[in-house]
Amino acid sequence: MRHQLPLSSLQLPPTEVKPLLQLIQAHRTPQAMVRRARIVLAAHAHPDWSSQQLAQLLELKARLVRKWRRRWQETHSLQDAPRSGPPRRFSSQDRAQVTALACSLPRSHGVPLAHWSRAALARSVAATPGLPSLSASTIGRWLAAEQIRPWRYHSWQHIQDPKADLSRARPVLQLYEQATALRCRKASGSSVPMKKPQSRPGRQNRLLVRPSIGIQSTNHRATFAALLTSAAF
Repeated sequence: MRHQLPLSSLQLPPTEVKPLLQLIQAHRTPQAMVRRARIVLAAHAHPDWSSQQLAQLLELKARLVRKWRRRWQETHSLQDAPRSGPPRRFSSQDRAQVTALACSLPRSHGVPLAHWSRAALARSVAATPGLPSLSASTIGRWLAAEQIRPWRYHSWQHIQDPKADLSRARPVLQLYEQATALRCRKASGSSVPMKKPQSRPGRQNRLLVRPSIGIQSTNHRATFAALLTSAAF
């Protein structure tokens, strides 16, 4: 055992005694903090007593009393000393590679999925040479710390074939252009044959008026719906 210097008596100023008393009297103070504060106050009230005598008074172990008397003399704090913790099992490079994998698309790695899940990422990491075997919970904890949620991505957010997407969207865009042209013709005063809206029994037939044009546009939605019905995709 290493040699320790003898403990000196504690003389606390009133500015330090009052917070310790409040800490003991508070209902939500952890019991460990209460014991530490009682040790410091007892050492202040009996400066000539040894740690064994204070331990008998407080009904605590002498080693605990000695520890917190010394800790208060050195740091004037009742908090635990910082701990180094266990050594890292995974390097920063491994964590960076897993994060990069989660930010990529599964199909770019030969995985037939629209978006990653924790289990799928764990299987892909285990199959990647040079990466350690990780659990799905560890990967989820890493991604949560980086605020990355790849399992919330959707397949429609990533354009797989731009030409195919444009070919599917072109008929809808043409119908929208036709409906816009009909609305402009009606706004300019041209006569456009439209079906008269049927009034419902017991309910007043209200017409919607656009302030920007100043015309009745009740049949606009009906015309666009008719175009959609008659279109052949």
